[in-house]
Amino acid sequence: MINDPRIKDYIPQVPISQFTLREFLENVGGTYPADLDETTRPAPWEFYVIWMVHALKTRTVLGQGMHSVVYRVSLRDTDVAIKVGFIEPAEVDVQRKACQIGRGLPVYSYIHRIPLPDDLHQEICPHCGPDWRTDAILRAGGNDGKRENLFDWCRYSYDALVMPVAEPVKKQDVSEEEEEALYQDALFLMSYASKKYSTFLPEIKSVLRWRGRLVFIDFGDAMLLERLFL
Repeated sequence: MINDPRIKDYIPQVPISQFTLREFLENVGGTYPADLDETTRPAPWEFYVIWMVHALKTRTVLGQGMHSVVYRVSLRDTDVAIKVGFIEPAEVDVQRKACQIGRGLPVYSYIHRIPLPDDLHQEICPHCGPDWRTDAILRAGGNDGKRENLFDWCRYSYDALVMPVAEPVKKQDVSEEEEEALYQDALFLMSYASKKYSTFLPEIKSVLRWRGRLVFIDFGDAMLLERLFL
């Protein structure tokens, strides 16, 4: 995967839990929360990959959707969520726009088409993954709810996105005013995406709470994945 002879000097020798969020993001090409408007620190792409894979060694499953799995990774000073799967650049752009209007989680880092170890790659695949992965997709009605119709994703590369960990929220805990404001912001984001991307419209179907605010997640469009397998 990596041919640069300098790479051995960048492989972390201690668990990721001994690094702070700033240290971690400096090594995966990310931005620290206080510097979200700054461009990412330039470094060889391979260095970012090595640190991302190293962090995912200590992963625990936080949640999952049809096209990705979200893992929790504990750092020295906080936890982060790392979403791994099919995450199109347009989806990331919409999440960043949502963050700008206070309705999305900040994107700390994003790596498109990241090479992963075989065990992690297979874990995300609906066809080759563990029962908890395939069962969740079938319960959601994916691929007509039939195991034999599950796609084999192992021939494709995945993407990785780092963001903060947010908390679940129940609908009964959301006021009518919050719900109406949420609805209006969802319309704005859909309009933004449809004007900028001719083939992308976000599926805003999940809401979490972060720092007291309701934020959207799941900005992916299933049509993109369906075309991938035609």
